Amino acid sequence: MDFSRGIVTALLVACVTVIGITDYLTGPDVGFSLFYLAPIVWSAWHIGRATSLTLVAFSSAFWLAAEVAWRGVNPVSLWNGFTRIGIYLSMAWLTSRLRVEQQNLHETNAKLQAKLDHEQLLAGTDSLTGLPNRRLFVDELRRATARSHRSHTPIAVAYLDLDSFKPFNDRHGRLAGDAVLRSVGDVLATHMTGNGVAARVGGDEFALLIERCTTDVADDLVRRVFHDLKLVVGPQTNETVGVNIGVACFERPPLSPDAIIDLADAAMFCAKAQGSSGLYVTDILAEPVLSERR
Repeated sequence: MDFSRGIVTALLVACVTVIGITDYLTGPDVGFSLFYLAPIVWSAWHIGRATSLTLVAFSSAFWLAAEVAWRGVNPVSLWNGFTRIGIYLSMAWLTSRLRVEQQNLHETNAKLQAKLDHEQLLAGTDSLTGLPNRRLFVDELRRATARSHRSHTPIAVAYLDLDSFKPFNDRHGRLAGDAVLRSVGDVLATHMTGNGVAARVGGDEFALLIERCTTDVADDLVRRVFHDLKLVVGPQTNETVGVNIGVACFERPPLSPDAIIDLADAAMFCAKAQGSSGLYVTDILAEPVLSERR
């Protein structure tokens, strides 16, 4: 990097030298004083103030040499010399200052954008489980629905609630209830990798979005989730809290995320109707394919 900068600086000095020689050969009838500003300003913007000030010194020396050679030393040439040096120094300083301010502005904008991204992430994240919240889940579902329609691929949405969670939370306290919810979130996050999204959409309600999956694939995945949740929730609650999961599978989902969630919620109530800890999977374009009680 320093080697490249040295080469560029040498080229700029050569450029100033060429301008100076041309200035000397053409004489005062052709004004070259402003031509020196091009390398001075360019170096101040792209390289730095030190290099630009070096070019100011070279430019001033060349211009004064040409001026004195043709006009001699007199008040006019001295005045012209001071004004040119003042112009060169001012442009070098102002340009380098603008460059620094621009860099500071970029850095400030980057920090503000990072904070904004962080705030947006927090706005879409459930603080207890670390999963997406309902707002972010609906956004993801809307995008997944659009992708499903474009690519003609199926999706599935599962709705989950914890049966008798409120009595457990009231009896054992918020800390115990939060521990159960965090455990559920951990299990769902473990299973929802790749083409799946897990979210906490309510107090004890969670949702899963599974893209590019058939009913059989969704059924297999949710069975594993159901099994792992029972292994976690049961011991933590002395088997007093159950898990109900309803799954709605779509070959071509409705365009409205709320309609999809309502259908998955209805499937969950079918699971709930079977008793504590139920699993119900249905293909919306066909008859329900699975009704199971645990």
